[in-house]
Amino acid sequence: MRLLLHILLATLLLLGGVGCSGFAHRIGPPTIEQIERLGSSGVEISLLIPNRSGKRLTIREAKILFYYEGAPLATAELRGEALIEKKSDNHLTTRWKVEADDPAALLLLEKRISESNFEALSIDYRAQVQIGAMKKTFSAEQVPLCEILYNFVPTK
Repeated sequence: MRLLLHILLATLLLLGGVGCSGFAHRIGPPTIEQIERLGSSGVEISLLIPNRSGKRLTIREAKILFYYEGAPLATAELRGEALIEKKSDNHLTTRWKVEADDPAALLLLEKRISESNFEALSIDYRAQVQIGAMKKTFSAEQVPLCEILYNFVPTK
């Protein structure tokens, strides 16, 4: 489950950093401070995220759809906004709603992730992001999960 939460975090940072080429490298690396499950479909992740840029980042909406071999497995949706203040170390708490039509799908997703078997996993994502005064919607389809993990998730 912890790696699944890293994936949510990595995707959250990807959504924030995608729009401004000089911006993404000034955020992070994030540190997970606490992870808490909220019932059967909620997750709360508390983070410490340094932002060395001169711009505030607000992720207004974020939704991730997980696929296994091209078939939809589960969705994760950010609840509320994620605000990363400029030129500071930010203690950020994000809440996610995780859903699957079939509860076994979440088990399959967690199993593949815990086995580091990412080859058949991919995601769609969509987010509304504001960086300073600029607002933009970002989205992508069928992004291989291994690409996101390679770029954003620390290896331990």
